[in-house]
Amino acid sequence: MKILLGQQDVDPEGRGDFDDTPLIATASSGHEAIVEILLGLEEVNPDKQGDYCRTPLSSAAENAHEGVVKIILGRVEVDPNRLRFLEPNTALVGR
Repeated sequence: MKILLGQQDVDPEGRGDFDDTPLIATASSGHEAIVEILLGLEEVNPDKQGDYCRTPLSSAAENAHEGVVKIILGRVEVDPNRLRFLEPNTALVGR
């Protein structure tokens, strides 16, 4: 992953399926180590919204990835109260 992100033509904030960023897709899948790598990049916004106003936090919570939720909540830029189209799993997000 680090080698891939080091390539000039790779955009860590690029949009993919459903207008999601790599961080949203990774958080949704529960890949804690990759979430940590992406959050270590200055250009990655940990609270950026994708389709249906999904954020990395809401995507991780919806899929019950508690470890990823904790990692993302550790970032001061993240607003756990941000409104979105779908309801997050508030049991995991409650802070």
